[in-house]
Amino acid sequence: MTVQSVAGDAEIEAVATTHPQVERAVVSDGVIQVMPADTAPQTEFVAQWRRLYDDLYAGDADDSGTASFDGRPDGGAASAGGPMSDFSGWTSSYTGELIPAEQMEEWRAATVERIRGLRPSRVLEIGVGSGLLLWHLAPDCAEYRATDFSPVTIANLRSRLKSSGVPWASRVHLRAAEAVETDRFPEGYFDTVIINSVTMHFPGHGYMRRVVEQALRVLAPGGRLFIGDNRDLSLLPEFVTEIQRTQHPSAAPAELRDRVDQAVAGHEWLLLAPEYFVATARELPDVAGVDIQLKRGSQVNELTSFRFDVVLHKGPAPVRSLTGVPRLPFAGRPELTAELVRRPGEELRVTGIPNRALLRLLASAAAVRRGEEPPPAQEEAGLLPEDLHLLAEQLGRRVVVTGSAQPGEMDAVFLSAPEEEPLTDLYEPREPLEPASHHVNYPQAAELAEHVRRFVAERLPGSDVPAVEIVNALPQPTDGLRNLEELNGSRS
Repeated sequence: MTVQSVAGDAEIEAVATTHPQVERAVVSDGVIQVMPADTAPQTEFVAQWRRLYDDLYAGDADDSGTASFDGRPDGGAASAGGPMSDFSGWTSSYTGELIPAEQMEEWRAATVERIRGLRPSRVLEIGVGSGLLLWHLAPDCAEYRATDFSPVTIANLRSRLKSSGVPWASRVHLRAAEAVETDRFPEGYFDTVIINSVTMHFPGHGYMRRVVEQALRVLAPGGRLFIGDNRDLSLLPEFVTEIQRTQHPSAAPAELRDRVDQAVAGHEWLLLAPEYFVATARELPDVAGVDIQLKRGSQVNELTSFRFDVVLHKGPAPVRSLTGVPRLPFAGRPELTAELVRRPGEELRVTGIPNRALLRLLASAAAVRRGEEPPPAQEEAGLLPEDLHLLAEQLGRRVVVTGSAQPGEMDAVFLSAPEEEPLTDLYEPREPLEPASHHVNYPQAAELAEHVRRFVAERLPGSDVPAVEIVNALPQPTDGLRNLEELNGSRS
């Protein structure tokens, strides 16, 4: 049998589809394209992360966290190891060392400010961790409920709250639960749901979609779902290239390219492109709008360069579309400043702004793909998202900054009204937009691909089994194509 024959392809597809972690399989161009089953590997995947965080925080079980503060923590962070600044586990992907505390404090402050702009009162936080956000947000909330998949983490946080003596502790309720386990909360109860720096632990698109749907269920109409600190799938090659260059500085170009290819294929985190959320908003009728913004921060690091925040607004809600804002191509910072001064009070979308945090990374990744030495570091052009925020503040404006479908660029929309208002259509994807499932990776895809290939080879001895590619979606069978459901029969 050869994989080129129609019968051989059909047999391979039929066998591959019987793998417990496979929903569908199609042989195309000599490759088995596999769409993973929605739920099969998720229990163990989530359990692995739970064990990791149980171990991480187990050492803090006897730490009462008695650093004194009055429940209004804006004046400064507690000392290292205190309840407000427990950055345990926040290590650099480049070096494996702890990310400097001042960078973590800046990251946390920007996130807290963004969420406060949503005016939260009755809050559910999914994946609360050590309470990095809770300690700053809960004092101003009427009710703050929080879950985490690690029972050890919840026990430690509950103990620290009890020991702290803060007057608002009675308004905080903690529970050990997975992100999808929100069924105990009443429908339409919360005005804000927070999922921050958590999505990378999800096992795939199906799990992610259920989390979003469940969060929307417990949100009241007009409520906000904040999904923060998402790792950008579109920047995975640049991110991995920087890691490999840092860890293997003397590697030859060909070796570096191989290392990058292997790291991309075997990446163990869930990554989402901005298009994922635009498509999700179009696919879920409860979503009235989607607001995608780049991370703020003066530091150029992996937290600000490769991550973004999202707000999904639950309808019905008065959400303002930014589609019709007049546009201006970026021509330089002096020109932009002069234009904003010349047009006071006018709103403007500035397009094609070079993102200084990404220019060198894009050039390095492109050179590695070509098998060439990365170019030497040069004086960086462009602006940071934070530069645009500071410019707006100087001019008494409000600005929202988002990425661009054009690599290395960003858009900034300068608004006349300083107050926060629900926004949508800030990020502009390329059209036509593919479904959300096309804009997310599959964690540990290389491992699953090898499992499926061995599985097929064992059941078709002597056959030439092609390579396996993990995909998030496959075309539905039509009358002119083989129907796998007919080959395998019903799987229900």
